Amino acid sequence: MEMKQSLYIASLTGVLALCAACSDDDSWGDAQLPQISTRLTFSLPQRIVGTMPAADSTAEAQTRMTDYVVQTSEDASDFRGLDDIRLLCFDAAPKAGARSRSGLSLTGGREISDYTSPIADFSKVYQVEVPLGTTHMAFYAKAKDDGSDPAHNGTLQAEGLDGTAVALDDVTFTPVAICTSEADQGGSAAGQALVRLLNDLAATTGPEAAPDDRWSTAADEFLVETWRGLTELKTLSSANVERVLGSIYHLVSTIPNEFPGQQLGQAIAARIAAACATTPAAGDEVITLSDQYQGFPADLGLPEGAARIEWDAASRRFVTPKAEVYGKGLDIPAMSDYVYPVNLQYLALSPIVASDSLALPGDPLADDDGTVYTSWQQLLDACYADGYDHVKESTQSVAMVDQVQYAVGRLDSRVIMESRYLYDAYGRSIDAAKGFTLTGCLIAGQRPVGYDFAPIATSTDDYVIYDTDLQGGPQHVTYTDWTKYNHTLGLPTAADANVLMALQLRNDGPEFQGADGRIASGATFYLVADLVPRTAANYQSKTLDRVFIGDRITTVSLSIMKGSADVNGDGKPDTDRNNDGKPDVYVFDPVTGVPTGIDADGDGTPEPTYDVNGDGTPDTFIASDTNGDGKPDTFGWDTNGDGTIDTPVQPAADDTWPDTPTTASGLATATYGIPTLVEQRQQRTFGLSVDLNWSRGHIFDIEF
Repeated sequence: MEMKQSLYIASLTGVLALCAACSDDDSWGDAQLPQISTRLTFSLPQRIVGTMPAADSTAEAQTRMTDYVVQTSEDASDFRGLDDIRLLCFDAAPKAGARSRSGLSLTGGREISDYTSPIADFSKVYQVEVPLGTTHMAFYAKAKDDGSDPAHNGTLQAEGLDGTAVALDDVTFTPVAICTSEADQGGSAAGQALVRLLNDLAATTGPEAAPDDRWSTAADEFLVETWRGLTELKTLSSANVERVLGSIYHLVSTIPNEFPGQQLGQAIAARIAAACATTPAAGDEVITLSDQYQGFPADLGLPEGAARIEWDAASRRFVTPKAEVYGKGLDIPAMSDYVYPVNLQYLALSPIVASDSLALPGDPLADDDGTVYTSWQQLLDACYADGYDHVKESTQSVAMVDQVQYAVGRLDSRVIMESRYLYDAYGRSIDAAKGFTLTGCLIAGQRPVGYDFAPIATSTDDYVIYDTDLQGGPQHVTYTDWTKYNHTLGLPTAADANVLMALQLRNDGPEFQGADGRIASGATFYLVADLVPRTAANYQSKTLDRVFIGDRITTVSLSIMKGSADVNGDGKPDTDRNNDGKPDVYVFDPVTGVPTGIDADGDGTPEPTYDVNGDGTPDTFIASDTNGDGKPDTFGWDTNGDGTIDTPVQPAADDTWPDTPTTASGLATATYGIPTLVEQRQQRTFGLSVDLNWSRGHIFDIEF
């Protein structure tokens, strides 16, 4: 499928003021630095969340990571509180290479859990020890949870925040792997049993004379076909192995007696039957493996397409591939690349304001004469009118000027089918009236972040979020209605970095041909979208330029596109963008024979622009002279408007150019395994096309 996306960004937080501190037992610091006891105030703004685009203002923003987990409701009752709070003190603005002068820990009973006023600020006051000369503070915290359900609440590994003088270069936040090792199928008993079963089957022999005594050398067409089906197996999920063995059993159990290899076929069928919960009848295609083979890799918390296997002809055994090669040019992440969604994290890197008087905001924010403040800025202006920018011996109270923000971003996604009738990899029309079931999503581009929650540029780690926490259960995808919005929390991504996203779907309709074979009714499959920030209509450099932005919501509307029909009857989908019944074809220079563009209307001339990737936007054909000889030698399409080739057009090994711009789309890109989500590749195909749009929404620094 191709998906069209719309992206909108809104603030994740609103206004709530809190004052907190710690006892002497909760503080540490450099004994050489003189400190004073003072009152510390910091603010969390009121949370303006749950806001959808205007057209969807009444829609429920539920599913994937519940409203409570992501605090999407405007109801104050879903504020989860903060814990693991760390405050670091600095004598200059926190930046790379800096080291804190001391630190404060607001844990050990000092967690923040009160939120009694949804509009006015709320605060508490504690006494803290702060080094003289402090001008800035760094605030870190996470939302409260007991840590028992990372798939639901999310999780993140924080390192480098403990100690006396914290080096900011050592502070990192890293996604947590769901499965830490790919060896021995991640330790899964079911996964190991499946490998043993497949190897035993591959070693099956019969009483016939060679070559019909071995499955790998048998001449019978049924045995040749089933051997190929077995050894081409790439996805080691219980469901996929069950499907493949069912197809094999259907053929080998019915080989006629007079055919060579019939007894070998019966031996293979007997081994498959012995592994089943109930003995299938001869010719059955649907089988049920016994319990010892069921539930992999879901028992590890991984997506069905994550378990990889390949046939090693040299050792004549199935092995875990060393390279993440899935087949037909598609790669998949290693099992250890899949991570939980991140949890709610809070951050402020702020200057301080200090005062010689006791600024004692209460609940609601008020001063001694009863004046009530409805915003943090009003409090700062009133209580710190005589303030200064560093802590000194006369300081009585300190406040962090900048409000605490969500450090993570949120991706809200919804799905619809573009049409009831979709085309598969053979260009056949598939009646998808029964739709598909969305059971999860995978979002790539997650890398460790540093002290400021910016991606660490030198890190080579690249993780894929696997999110299955669908509130109310799996979502039914149809061509008539959008699914509900799903929420996924993620670490901020790099500026202008593409992010690949895959939908995990169950086929509720008839079987169809995908990129790597038949997708049976009831089978799980995957479709991929490419989220490209620069394609957004309101893209803004340095502001709205990345998929995940801290303290913002990115909304993605995905349309499963129709795909391409087999127009000329050759058994392959043909591109016919204008639906005139004529395949769109390349036009070639009559002298040099190189392509000059696409003829979409049959008049023999190339179109000025052409939607080569099917995302609904015009693309430009480019012929470049890269070697300076005055003749074009590099050809392809500019699909993102930057004036360079990002989709090259190249001749085949026999120097013949492609006749048509056919690229797989829609169901034609569906795979049992998960295609690459950790590495961008040219000339790859996507099941979901992307149309980005951002709405700036509410920014965190609210004006009153």
